[in-house]
Amino acid sequence: MNLSSPHTIQSRNFHRRDRTTPLVPETAGRGLPHRRGLGLIAAFGMAVTALGAAPSTFAQDGERQTGGTVFQSAATPAQLDPEAFTEWVDGKESRLEKDPQSVVWTSSSTIRYGGVAFGDSRSMGVRHLKIGLRESIQAGSVLVGGGGKLSVLKPGAEYPGNPADESQWLPAVRVLAEPENAAASATRSPSAGNPDGIAAASTEEVVTDNYGLWTLPPGTTTRALRFSHTPRPGDKTAAGFLGGAWILKDRLGNAASQGQATSRARPDVSAKLADESNNGMWDVWDNGENGAALPISETNPEILTLDWPRAVELNGLCLLWTGFQNVTVSAFTGKADADFRTAPESEWQTVKTAQGLDPLYPLALGPQWLPFAGPVTTRAIRLRITLGPVLKHSHLTGKDQDGRRVWLGECMALTPLRDAPATSVILPKPDGEPPPIPIHFNQPEAGLVTLVIEDQANHRVRNLDSETPFTAGANTAWWD
Repeated sequence: MNLSSPHTIQSRNFHRRDRTTPLVPETAGRGLPHRRGLGLIAAFGMAVTALGAAPSTFAQDGERQTGGTVFQSAATPAQLDPEAFTEWVDGKESRLEKDPQSVVWTSSSTIRYGGVAFGDSRSMGVRHLKIGLRESIQAGSVLVGGGGKLSVLKPGAEYPGNPADESQWLPAVRVLAEPENAAASATRSPSAGNPDGIAAASTEEVVTDNYGLWTLPPGTTTRALRFSHTPRPGDKTAAGFLGGAWILKDRLGNAASQGQATSRARPDVSAKLADESNNGMWDVWDNGENGAALPISETNPEILTLDWPRAVELNGLCLLWTGFQNVTVSAFTGKADADFRTAPESEWQTVKTAQGLDPLYPLALGPQWLPFAGPVTTRAIRLRITLGPVLKHSHLTGKDQDGRRVWLGECMALTPLRDAPATSVILPKPDGEPPPIPIHFNQPEAGLVTLVIEDQANHRVRNLDSETPFTAGANTAWWD
């Protein structure tokens, strides 16, 4: 990296705000409603050819057209055991009033609004939510909205399992760029909040306002899921909360957190597209409070990209809180030294088109799966959005600004793990990569800061931090 090259550092100070989810629904912020719960990469050869325009949609009967792929839910309604849908707190286990279908997506049913709270008690110890199954199922990954930590009942343990007996449960892990606890360290990517920048497989909780993709060991089968939450001092409630869960047979990793998200509109907040949070729902990425100047269309699209320093293998995307109907997904096929941002259209290949996508409001976990026809190896993925959101719920009326406004809560890039460890999704540092560059700046007061780097032509070079808390006085961010 040439330090003599001129760059402009932009920072924007934001007022602090409470990111803890309130106990009751309320509306606030940028005109998007709030809901309880989620607040869900040498030359690069393509492994598939272009796909047809098979839509990935949601219908009121609960069917999702995932093309019979690995994204199909592994559970059926008949396999869910209401008798083993329990909470454990203060040494006691009790049945929950709701049924497990309220929070578990199945092959033929949707979850319901509201999620489920568990372990409401004044004590500060761990509490558990158990979801039993009438028969054993294969479980490779679990997509969740909140819920805390995930573990599953070991095959040799007696059903329905004792939530308090750790020896009966097999923990799941997920890869985090900056985990508080790490099961294994694989690479380092310094940032202001974490100078050591350890990316690792972690058992850290998925909090109420976040999404997560848990991975289990190869060949895992189970008859129960256990979600565990340990409250911290200052939490508004000690109870845990699960907004929803989707059990997948195959083992998948989310490569999006290892890449960089960018957007043509509002690039200063594009990092929110891949931060595994719905950012309080109303504060997700969108193309502006009033949207674009003209309605979103084939001739006036919005463009989002995910890129990586090295090629990654993907078999699809998972979109969460999807504020648009139609999208075309393309993969970059250019050479290793080619800049995808200025690449001709001939170096992009369509790998998925989807129509009729739905926000799935007000569900706390509403995934839209975009499976590819087969594994794709690429350094960048582009989403070309060509139609605004469908507004089926009265709370969303007018939020599209007459078709000019679109939004997206999260974009997960799904990597097939097969029998590899969960940490295989972590990209190694390229040989000879220069060390991270410290970016020093001063804050007049503590607050949320967005840092971007631009060249002399005012072209965005890198998003460093997006609405990240920094203290008053001297601070340092890292450009790696």
